[in-house]
Amino acid sequence: MSAATAGTTHTILRAEGFSCPSCVDRCLLEQVGRVGGVTAVKVHFASARIEIDHDPAVVSVDELVATVAKAGYTAHPAAFWQFPTQDIGPIRRESYRTSCRSPPGGT
Repeated sequence: MSAATAGTTHTILRAEGFSCPSCVDRCLLEQVGRVGGVTAVKVHFASARIEIDHDPAVVSVDELVATVAKAGYTAHPAAFWQFPTQDIGPIRRESYRTSCRSPPGGT
């Protein structure tokens, strides 16, 4: 598997049924990593999260969920589950700070 390239999408799945960190990591890396169009897989045992970089023209999120199911785990897309991996420009920190401030005189 290689690093994400233009045209790939970063998908986050939430999983259920994790019980052994090494088994989950090995099994999911093997199963999901073999799927055509997948360029990277990262498993987070503690948060039951699976991050996958893939080409959506080759493999869909539903196919990724089905692959995780074949490995013996239930998965579904996280609330914020897909992000383009190409550069979308810098985030303006000042606008972020401004939007996170409390209203004047508020708590």
